[in-house]
Amino acid sequence: MSPVRASLAARNAVATAILDALDDRSGTALLTAAIDVLGAGATRPPRVLAERLVASGLVERLGDADEADEVRLRPELVPHRASALARLRRGRAAAVRLHGARDAHETAVPQQSPAPRLDAAVTDRCATAIAQAIVLWETGLFFEVHEVLERLWHEVEGELRLFLQGVIQIAAAFHHLETGNRGGARTLLAAGRGKLVPFASGFAGVDVAALLGGVERWTAALAGDDPVPDDLSPPALIHARATGVTPGRA
Repeated sequence: MSPVRASLAARNAVATAILDALDDRSGTALLTAAIDVLGAGATRPPRVLAERLVASGLVERLGDADEADEVRLRPELVPHRASALARLRRGRAAAVRLHGARDAHETAVPQQSPAPRLDAAVTDRCATAIAQAIVLWETGLFFEVHEVLERLWHEVEGELRLFLQGVIQIAAAFHHLETGNRGGARTLLAAGRGKLVPFASGFAGVDVAALLGGVERWTAALAGDDPVPDDLSPPALIHARATGVTPGRA
């Protein structure tokens, strides 16, 4: 496998494991098992976790299947161990926060962040997609954020479609930055910001004001040719305190 293909394979496997972990609280154990494998080289997680990690494409089995399968990082992904491990750790922390947000929603005050008027099925898919996007965003998987939200974007209309397009464009801007396309990043940041300004008070459970504030800082940093300051983090994509869409389940 070429270095580029191996890098993409590692990224896809990490994203798959993180998204799988959002389904229920056992996901925290799944990501912990993945972190243990990458840290130790080979481990024996419980069989159900081993099966889920193998399915993600992150690890492979050693020996016959039993109640404590030994697994290891796939050999072609070993050069990307450090970056995968860092993403998995951030993904685990984000998953813990997401589960906490779900619990808090049960006793939340009446919604203050406008919720799109959708049928129940689309509302569920919207909640799930936004929850997935928030966690992937925290792990720096911006291309995957684009992929998750674009699927929903194709299904909806009106304000939600415009809102999603704005978030997708900002995510794509940071993917461009990863590939060294500074000009493309500037263009997409401006386009995304323009679409999100009407939702600055919050929309679909997202703290849009926080996102726009971060975008403004990055727009200023990218205006010239100077290097981006090392302490400038990507803008925050986070749940609003009072959410109009329940944090979803993958």
